[in-house]
Amino acid sequence: MAQPPPLELFLITLSQSQDEIILEGVDADRRPARLAVSGFRPHFYVGPVADDADATSRQADLGRAAPAHAASVTKVTRTFLCGIREPRTYLRVAHRCGAAQSTLVRKCEQLWAEPPCEDGVPLLRRFLVETHLSGGAWLVAKNVEETGDRRYRCAHADVAGHAPDPLRQTFAAPRFASIPDLKVLALRVEPASARDDASVVQRPLPSIEKLLDGVEGEPGRPTHAGGATLTRPQTTKSPPSRSRRATASTCSPSAAAAKMY
Repeated sequence: MAQPPPLELFLITLSQSQDEIILEGVDADRRPARLAVSGFRPHFYVGPVADDADATSRQADLGRAAPAHAASVTKVTRTFLCGIREPRTYLRVAHRCGAAQSTLVRKCEQLWAEPPCEDGVPLLRRFLVETHLSGGAWLVAKNVEETGDRRYRCAHADVAGHAPDPLRQTFAAPRFASIPDLKVLALRVEPASARDDASVVQRPLPSIEKLLDGVEGEPGRPTHAGGATLTRPQTTKSPPSRSRRATASTCSPSAAAAKMY
């Protein structure tokens, strides 16, 4: 049976759904596409540990303490940033994507004397790093299974990201340096603290007209951004509609997102 062709996807958004990472963007034909990636196992480290530490017995201990995490423990050698110290031995603890890492970290602290490290990396950021991805970068997925209209599924081992090298600003292939034409403008407002926590900011979200005030263009004239055309209404003395007031009072900046087609 012939293998399906690889899927090239320009990544725009990603999210987590249980044990899957959901990637959404546009494909090489500039059509919206959705890719569900299974098999990604986030991890953190414990250590440094003694060179003769028994990873097998440690994994058995952790399996009894947190069976739902399906944890695996392996010994690795790591070097401190910039190579300030000699390489040391650590335990790499990986687990199911849908299981809370914080619970597993607490179990490690209870079982072992060595401290955990790199346990505060958010799951989606860990995925981007391990897959060599970033927002606004291309990826290539092999062995994809089409599950619907431009909906696909594959294993994490079959996904290869093509984000530019941040130190060299280079790409593996010239075509991965291009950005497709996007038809949708997404507007996201976050608190100044950069925390994605709706409880941090209590002030209501201004209306879209206020958010766009001061953007290139005059009131009432079309403004172009991200491939979309926005028309800012003329300012009037009449009070805002009830629906607009309700939106402003119930949306917080950390959770707000507006899409215009």
